[in-house]
Order: sequence, then C-alpha cells, then structure tokens
Amino acid sequence: MKINLEVDERLMDTEITIRTPDVNEQINRLMKEITEQFKEQPKIAFYQEGIRYFIDLENILFFETVDRKVCAHTADSAYSVSLKLYELEESLPLTFIRSSKSTIVNLK
Repeated sequence: MKINLEVDERLMDTEITIRTPDVNEQINRLMKEITEQFKEQPKIAFYQEGIRYFIDLENILFFETVDRKVCAHTADSAYSVSLKLYELEESLPLTFIRSSKSTIVNLK
C-alpha cells in the first residue's frame, strides 16, 4: 500500500481519494473508519445533580445501564444520560463497542 499526502492551500475542504484495483473488506473498513473520523460527534447531554453538561466523548470510559437508567463514566465521575443504550450505540463513533447487554465501552 502506498500513501500520499498533498497540501493544496486553494482547497476549501479536505478531500480523500482511494485508488484501488478492487474493493475488498480492507478497503471497506478503511472507508468506514475515515468517514467516522470526519463525522460530527453527536451532542449528548450528561446530567449530574440536576446540572446539564456536554462532555467530549473521548473522556467517556464507558456507558452502562443500572436500574433502567443509563450512566456515563469518566475517570473522575459518573453522569446520567437520557438516551437508551441502543440509541447511544447507533450514534456513537466506532471507538465505542457494545461489550454486553448493559455496557458500551470506549476502546480508546
């Protein structure tokens, strides 16, 4: 595989071109990962003691369901989330995976 980078100050946005003799699973996975990197992160409201916070997803270690409530955990604290676990699973970046029926883990 050969990777090239061209900087063109005239461009208004980033452009990525993949040239390949055929489309295979590796190419599909690469396209999906690139798309995820440029996708806008969902705006998720996190709550703690009635106060609403917006936390960068990279600071979230995992989400879990406890007593029918979804909680998000950082290194320092826990927050409640108004979304269901399956709703989070659909909107979170690929770095988050469902590890069990009640948990989504940040692989980073």
